[in-house]
Amino acid sequence: MHDLGIRYEYEKVYPFPTADEAHSQYHPDFYLPKTDTWVEIWAAEDSEPDPFPGYQAGKIWKRKTHLEHNTKLKEFVAKEIDQTRPGDNVCEWLFRISEEIKKEKKEEDRKIPKALSDTQKEFAGLLRTFQVHAYNNDLSTYDLEEKISLESINELSDHSLHPQESVFKEKLFLELYGPAEAKWREMMKKNGETDFEMMMRQAAEIIESGKWTSPYRLIMVDEFQDTSQLRARILKALLRTDKTRLVAVGDDWQSIYRFTGADISIMKNFSDHFGGSEVLKLEQTFRCSPEICDVSKNFILKNPSQLPKNVDSAFPLRDGSVFLLLVDQNMSAITAIKDELDRLERLHLNLGEKKTVAILGRFKSDFSPFINPDDPDYIQPSTYLALDVSCSTIHKSKGMEFDYIILARMQQDCSLEFPCQIQDDPILDLAMPEKEGYEFAEERRLLYVALTRARFSVMIVASSDSPSIFTKELVDPTSEYSVKVEKLDASNNGEMKIIRKGLSKAEAFSLIESAPIRAGKRRKTYRKRYNHGYLEQQT
Repeated sequence: MHDLGIRYEYEKVYPFPTADEAHSQYHPDFYLPKTDTWVEIWAAEDSEPDPFPGYQAGKIWKRKTHLEHNTKLKEFVAKEIDQTRPGDNVCEWLFRISEEIKKEKKEEDRKIPKALSDTQKEFAGLLRTFQVHAYNNDLSTYDLEEKISLESINELSDHSLHPQESVFKEKLFLELYGPAEAKWREMMKKNGETDFEMMMRQAAEIIESGKWTSPYRLIMVDEFQDTSQLRARILKALLRTDKTRLVAVGDDWQSIYRFTGADISIMKNFSDHFGGSEVLKLEQTFRCSPEICDVSKNFILKNPSQLPKNVDSAFPLRDGSVFLLLVDQNMSAITAIKDELDRLERLHLNLGEKKTVAILGRFKSDFSPFINPDDPDYIQPSTYLALDVSCSTIHKSKGMEFDYIILARMQQDCSLEFPCQIQDDPILDLAMPEKEGYEFAEERRLLYVALTRARFSVMIVASSDSPSIFTKELVDPTSEYSVKVEKLDASNNGEMKIIRKGLSKAEAFSLIESAPIRAGKRRKTYRKRYNHGYLEQQT
C-alpha cells in the first residue's frame, strides 16, 4: 500500500475499550488514517466452516463492534489478497483510495501557501512598491500605459532620451502589474479591506463627486515639500468649497522623500496646482550659527532649481562653524568620531550643563557600532558626563535640533556612499515623481538637512583617500564655503597618540586631489526598497 501512497498502521489498537470476560482488546488487521478506515482480512468466507473454533463467531462480534461505535470497516478474504489481479475487487478499491488521497493532497496543497523563493519575494516586493508609488502619484494602469506610449514617441525623436530597451521592459512589467493590481483590489473588496493609498484615492473621489461637502474654510498643511500627487488631488478637491483657503508651510530645501512619493514640483509650481497665491518667506533661523547658515545656504543654492531664500541666523553664536575632519586609510571613522566626542567632553565638562550631540549617518551602518551593546565601540549612557549623545540617520533627524552634529562618514567609492549613487530599480521611475535634472539634487538637500540640525557646530568625518564629491566641493579654495579643515593622524612614538593638524582649504584640496578620483561614477547596483520597506537604509 505504501507504493500507492496509502499510509497504514498494522494491528493498531481499536480506539474503544472492548476487553471483557469473552474478548480481549480489539486489534483490527489494518488502519488507514487518511480515510479513517479499518481493514479486516478474513481467513474464511462466511459460508465456510471455521478454520479454528469460534472464528466465524469472532467475525460477527467484530462487525457488531464497528456498528456500535460507527467506525468504517472494509472486509476482504485472504484468498482475494493472494490472487489479486488488475481490475479485481481488492485492486480497484486500493487504487480508488489512492486517487482520493492524491486528490485531497492536491486540494490541501492549493490551500496552503507555498513559500516563495527569494527571487519571487523580490519581485512581489517590487510589484507592491510600484503599486504604492503609482497610487501616491495618482497613476492608474491606463495612465501608466499612456506614459509609456509617450516615452516611445519621445524615443523615436531622440534616441538618447529614453532607450527603446527600457520602454520594452516597462511594457512587459506593466503586463504583469495590471492583472496583479486588479486582483489586489478584487481581494481587498471581497474581504472588506482597504489600504492607506486606496483610502486616500477613495477620499479624493468622494470629495470630487460632491457626496461629501467640506465644512472647513481654512486648510493648513505642514511639511508641504513632502506632498504627493494624490495628496495634492485631495487638497484641490477640498478647495472647491467656496471661500476655502489653503495655508501651506514647507521648505523645498528639505525635500528628501521622493522615494515615498513626495513630489517637489508641487511646491515649486504651487500656483499651477492651486491658483494664485501669496508667498511669505521665513528667512530667519533661531537654531544655527551664522557660519552654519552661510555654508548650508551656499551649498543648497548650487542647485539653481531650488527656490531662492536668504536665510540668516537670528543671533550670533561664537565659535560656531562647519568642520571637516579628514581621515585616511590608516585612521577609522570611528576613531575620528570618538576623538571629536572627547574634545567636546573636555570643552563642556566643567560648565555644568549637558550639551546634546547627534551622530548622524547617511546609512544606519555608519553609526551602528555605537548602538550595539555587543560592540566594543558601544556608547554607554554614562560614558560622557557633559554630553547627551544619540545616533540617527539623517532622514530620521529631520525636524530635530542638537547643540552639535557629527556626520559619521562622507566618502566615495564604497558600497554605501555619500552622495549615494545606488539606484532604485529603474522600473520604479515609471511610477515615481519625475527625476530632477540637477545631479544629486536630493542628496545635496540631505546634507543640507544634516548641517542645519546643529546650533553650534558640525563636524564632518570625511575620507581623504576616497573623497566624496561633496568633500571636494566644500574645500575647494575658489568656493564661498567658510569651512575649517583638520587632518587626523596617529603618532606612534612609543605610545599611540591621536594628533589633529589644521589645514588650509588649499592644502586640503591638494591632499584629496592627489587621491584617485572615483566620484561621480553612477553605480549600476540597485537598492531594494521592497515590501513597502522604503527606508531600508535610511531608517
